[in-house]
Amino acid sequence: MTTDRHHRLQVIIAFALVYVFWGSTYLAIGIADDEHLPPYVLCAMRFLIAGPLMLAACAALGRSIRITWTEAVRLATIGCLLLVGGNGGLAWAEQWVPTGLAALIVAITPIWFMVLETFVFRGDRLSRRGLIGLALGIAGIAILFWPKFADRNTLGTMQLVASFTLLLSSMSWAIGSVLSHKWHMKVDPFAATGWEMSFAAIGNVLVVLATGQQHRIVLTSRALMAVLYLVVFGS
Repeated sequence: MTTDRHHRLQVIIAFALVYVFWGSTYLAIGIADDEHLPPYVLCAMRFLIAGPLMLAACAALGRSIRITWTEAVRLATIGCLLLVGGNGGLAWAEQWVPTGLAALIVAITPIWFMVLETFVFRGDRLSRRGLIGLALGIAGIAILFWPKFADRNTLGTMQLVASFTLLLSSMSWAIGSVLSHKWHMKVDPFAATGWEMSFAAIGNVLVVLATGQQHRIVLTSRALMAVLYLVVFGS
């Protein structure tokens, strides 16, 4: 009984950390965007610091960070889906979409996850109750969004494009999450996270170079604080 209570407490603390720290990353990304730090530069800086730091910490604590070529390809794929397509798309979209609305749109990710797991990757079949829950979730998001999309003066063209990008980035995150669940690897989970961030950093750097964002870098004290917050609490 004591073990069950301890486990329940751990779960509650874990959720609280996710709500507070992960939820606040939307604000930190918005601050960096407001300071005119290009979105993929932000992501590249964030993961170039966090990834190697995580791997160094794992090595210092005696955790194995060695991976095979197959594991490297899989971790790179997952990392790019989560942290280039997912986080990068979010950072780009927040240039036009308020942080609260962005967080609301990204809330569709669990729905993407269920759809992909059930209908694309042929995982566990969704029960009737699960299908009803999925339909209610989609309907709820549609109800929340309808007033904004119905009023043409509320969202401009770029805000609509950014909102659609958020849907795609949340799907990218969901695909990466499903693959991380499907691909069983013998890699320490902390080391795997470090490798995913490191590979994603490379992916974000390539996007920066391809789009020329390196020529628009503006580093202010607020932008640097936002980056450091994302490194420590988000990554």
